[in-house]
Amino acid sequence: MEQVLSDQAQNKANLVLKLLARAEDDAATENERKVARKKAEKLMDKHSLSREQLIEADYVIEKWHLPEYTQAPKWFRTVMMGLKDMLGVFSLYYSGSRRRGNENAYLRITGQEADVQMYKYLLVSIKNQIHELCDDWKSKYREQHGETPSRRDTYAFRSACAKRVRTRLRELADSVTESQQGQSEDASAAEGALTLREEATRKQERAKELMREKGYTWTSGSGATWKRGAGSRAGRQAGSKVSVRKPASSSGQKKLAG
Repeated sequence: MEQVLSDQAQNKANLVLKLLARAEDDAATENERKVARKKAEKLMDKHSLSREQLIEADYVIEKWHLPEYTQAPKWFRTVMMGLKDMLGVFSLYYSGSRRRGNENAYLRITGQEADVQMYKYLLVSIKNQIHELCDDWKSKYREQHGETPSRRDTYAFRSACAKRVRTRLRELADSVTESQQGQSEDASAAEGALTLREEATRKQERAKELMREKGYTWTSGSGATWKRGAGSRAGRQAGSKVSVRKPASSSGQKKLAG
């Protein structure tokens, strides 16, 4: 995992962040919170740390391999696009190549660490759910028609399912925004990595800037495409069953480790 700041700046920022976390800790006494905040402010002044540097201290660039794919299917990339837009991360997709000695495809993901971990967790979770729903549909299809659905229909199922999931991810972000608009100005923001659309967009743009600063380039890609077939309608219906909610923990780190 690659840090955005230099090691020296990262260490200083981490110390300030720990103090600020202590200053917001409900378990600490009022005096402990005041002391922690004053220490944090002094360190920021001493080392000339800006608010922007503190924010960037939590940004990472992670190379994440996809061992099951040499060339990830478009339906999978459709889910990738929906998640990164909602969570405020930015990811670049690289196809695998045996000629380059890199057999598996991989992603290079940039964003705040909790969001990156959540992105990875949800991407794996949604992919597995789509495969399971497709297997269930194929079994029912065989029972009803006495034959296995074609590869084209099977791909149409996954593509339509992924498209529906992406739409729901957008709707979920919008619903969070609407619920926040009805709260008081001092109400807390949505917990965890599922952020407001505006906040997610801002973080994603910063993640893109950091990637450019590191010398990475990219071209825009397209999502899933499919033709009408036996699998399309079933796939769209199945896409409404896929869980796109965050896990109970605020980060996907423990889920991935498990």
